[in-house]
Amino acid sequence: MNPIAALVILAAMPAGGQYAPSEPVLMELRLGRLASQTVPAYRSGDAVLLPIMPFFSLAELRAERSPDGVIRAVLQPGNRRLIIDPAGTLEIDGEIRRLLPGEFLAEDGELFLNCTLLAAMIGVRFELSWADLEITIADPEKLPIGRRQRRAQAAAARLQPGQVGYVDGRLEERPSTIDGLITDYSFLVPTRPGPKDGAYSFTLGLAALKGDFVASIQNEGPLDNGHARVDASWTGVWQDQRWLAQLRLGDGYATGPRTRSVRGVTVSNAPFRRPAILGQLPFVETLGPGWELEAYRGGRLIAFDSVNALGQFTLDVPIQYGENPVDFIAYGPFGEVRQFNRTYRVSAEVIPAGRFEYAVSAGACRGVAPCDATGNVDLRVGITPRITAYAGYDGFWRDTLSDLSHPYLGLVAGITNSFVAEAELAGGAIARGQVRYEPSNRLLLSLEATRYARDVEAPILTIPGRRGQFTFYGIARPFTGALGNRLVLDASVDRILTATEGQTTARLGGSYQSGQLRLMPTLRWEASGPSGPSSSRLGWGMNAILLPVSPLRGWAGQITTRAGIDFEGAFEARSANLFLSRPLSRWIRMELGGSWFRGQRAGMMALFAADLPQARVHSTIERAPDGSLAARQFIQGSVLYDRAGHVVLNAGPSAHQGGVSGKVFLDRNQNGRFDPDEQLLRDVEVMVGLFSQRTNANGEFRIWPLAAYDPVIAAVDTATLASPLWLPTYGGIELMPTPNRFTPLNIPVLPGAVIEGTVRRITDTDTVAVAGADVILRHLASGRSRRIRTFSDGSFYAMSIRPGEWTAEVDPEVLARLGRRSGPVGFTVGADEAGTSISGLELRIR
Repeated sequence: MNPIAALVILAAMPAGGQYAPSEPVLMELRLGRLASQTVPAYRSGDAVLLPIMPFFSLAELRAERSPDGVIRAVLQPGNRRLIIDPAGTLEIDGEIRRLLPGEFLAEDGELFLNCTLLAAMIGVRFELSWADLEITIADPEKLPIGRRQRRAQAAAARLQPGQVGYVDGRLEERPSTIDGLITDYSFLVPTRPGPKDGAYSFTLGLAALKGDFVASIQNEGPLDNGHARVDASWTGVWQDQRWLAQLRLGDGYATGPRTRSVRGVTVSNAPFRRPAILGQLPFVETLGPGWELEAYRGGRLIAFDSVNALGQFTLDVPIQYGENPVDFIAYGPFGEVRQFNRTYRVSAEVIPAGRFEYAVSAGACRGVAPCDATGNVDLRVGITPRITAYAGYDGFWRDTLSDLSHPYLGLVAGITNSFVAEAELAGGAIARGQVRYEPSNRLLLSLEATRYARDVEAPILTIPGRRGQFTFYGIARPFTGALGNRLVLDASVDRILTATEGQTTARLGGSYQSGQLRLMPTLRWEASGPSGPSSSRLGWGMNAILLPVSPLRGWAGQITTRAGIDFEGAFEARSANLFLSRPLSRWIRMELGGSWFRGQRAGMMALFAADLPQARVHSTIERAPDGSLAARQFIQGSVLYDRAGHVVLNAGPSAHQGGVSGKVFLDRNQNGRFDPDEQLLRDVEVMVGLFSQRTNANGEFRIWPLAAYDPVIAAVDTATLASPLWLPTYGGIELMPTPNRFTPLNIPVLPGAVIEGTVRRITDTDTVAVAGADVILRHLASGRSRRIRTFSDGSFYAMSIRPGEWTAEVDPEVLARLGRRSGPVGFTVGADEAGTSISGLELRIR
């Protein structure tokens, strides 16, 4: 609560001496259902004065009492300072108020405060029962103890697998020998120099022999020369096999750290698609005793823990390939909150600890000259979660030139979460080392040095004539707060050594965002010479992006502007450009602009882009600096065929990808299969992985594209079901899409029920409703359970209860705390399409 508001509430207390005399009394102080304690208190009329220090201790509010009896506390959130003096004054953040009779009492070395004052200061609500000698905080979640309990419960729920409900279904299927059909196509038709300078490509994809078959053809050079490149390959994937995970026959890429096109065979036990989570690595920090910590990535909770007695924590955080920026929120024992960030970047070369992987490829060279055949053997082992070592051999066999042999070995080591080093040595090719320092998403420093082998005739793995290269790159957000989020600085230095000279390029850039405007200035320096910088050039430039300004109306409010200018020396302009872009509809946009280079006339361009779900069509008209006009038409798309006989158009490309298609239906007989007489459900949102789609009038959905061999969860958004009593049979269905086909999936929905009941405590003289008690509903056939809580009048209510036999019972933990007993009550839910209503359930606590 705002301190000023609290003081206003305090000032509203009676100012006269109308308070009743205080009487000592023992009260049961309850913080909801979180904690309770019997405390000595005082009664003043209908009000109660609570002991301050026991209350603060139970609520986990930070407080201390000085030798002279003054209590000093810190109220969270907001770090509000509270001082209560035995002389009868109360101070909140410097605002002082004298306490009146009936509000405050100092007795036997303890300070007592009116519960109305406590409620005003900390923003909670007390419920007082003199009959039961109980005073209860109805909303303890506002206290540090309540926030801590809520975080723990939320963390436990959010760390469960699956992002939609829970995963309780799995699709197991065996594809046919030949299934699915995909055709990708693209055309480029220019009017100048002429249609012969256009391009085309076609790709055919099938799910064949439980694998991925793809064949493609595309032109090479002008259309009138008749040259075309044809590629074809079949890939088999076995995700659960230890020694043979994938096999490819035909055209593809060689294995090893330096890929190239090859026509032949590839064998490997490396997973075709690695799991997103590589493993867990410890993040170490020192905070102080009593703290708790949550770790977030992309706004999603991934780990939580408490520090040890020394105030240190080692939090094992799930790590995935690529960048792992982790945001930490630390909660102190008295409601304090701290936030900080750490980053860990995982190279694609790293594999899990203790795992051994091999890859072998061999075949004819394609697109690598001069080369007839090539082969690779690559071996990798995960030494620790941070260290991976690899070794192998690259060979090239040539007809008129000497063959090339390149044995290699390398190491990727995460020395700490912030500091990563890589080293590689390839005989007859390169020696390379790299270090990277990235303590958080506010700073990244990378340094790489490479030495190239000399005297190699017509090298393939290295650039002819290059001797060495040195590269530095850094990015920083030097400020915190709002400015730190708007300003980013980056710098790079490249030094390249060839057989005749050295070239150095340095760049300093930045990005500043202010509202809809982003400015990106750059400063560059280039130098070259046989041994040192004998000649150099200095330049600078400015690029800007202005996003649509919503206060502007009409066309002006929907235009995105991109502009840039580049200078050599002080103010000698070298180039400039300006482009305006505006959407014409959800799928269509138009772009106009032009560019200018020194010594040439300005060129103009107009683009009309239609990025439709069914195809991608781009039409471009350009006026060249010589005044001539040219136009190009580019069309790209895919034709998909699913097992149900539907032909689906997609913008593509779609080869090597997968999808899911099926129906959502009301499963009246609860057999989990779609029967002809069962109702198909329209306008139901189906979520598969990161994609979603509503069913059409026939209850059908088709979602494309999905990554092949990457498990996803399919679920129904229950808010889109026609009846609030209906519920999906499965909270989440795990499936693995396979390439070039729609995986069939029909999703059953069950007609459910609504139930109502009460929880009552039976005494010798009365029957009392029990508020805030947890009731557990258990489905006998599946063993699934639901937990609901009674309202203030002891009633409970639940919707979407699936058909079958159920029991309802009071949570045994509640009974154990009360020292009471209660038995379960059974009830049956029928499968009525209109829904079932069950009322009158009564759970009795004796």
